[in-house]
Amino acid sequence: MAATGSQSAGTGFGTGPGTDYASGHRIGIDLGGTKTEGILLDRQGNQLARHRVPTPKGDYDGTVATIRALVARLEREIPGGHRATV
Repeated sequence: MAATGSQSAGTGFGTGPGTDYASGHRIGIDLGGTKTEGILLDRQGNQLARHRVPTPKGDYDGTVATIRALVARLEREIPGGHRATV
């Protein structure tokens, strides 16, 4: 997809008001059949937090809600109230 307007390529998310990704923190999600695990990394790739929760079985909406909750939980652990890329 080509960039449009003043938006540069590769920045389609996190560019609006209220987003602060300057800290360089990253979140990784491992979605499996029995568990969903999230990890929070700092700019240097050091692990800051890791959480594992059960994956809802046969429940798409529940799975999406689980991922959203896991990302929110990990973002609360970022110093300074920054946000992370996922």
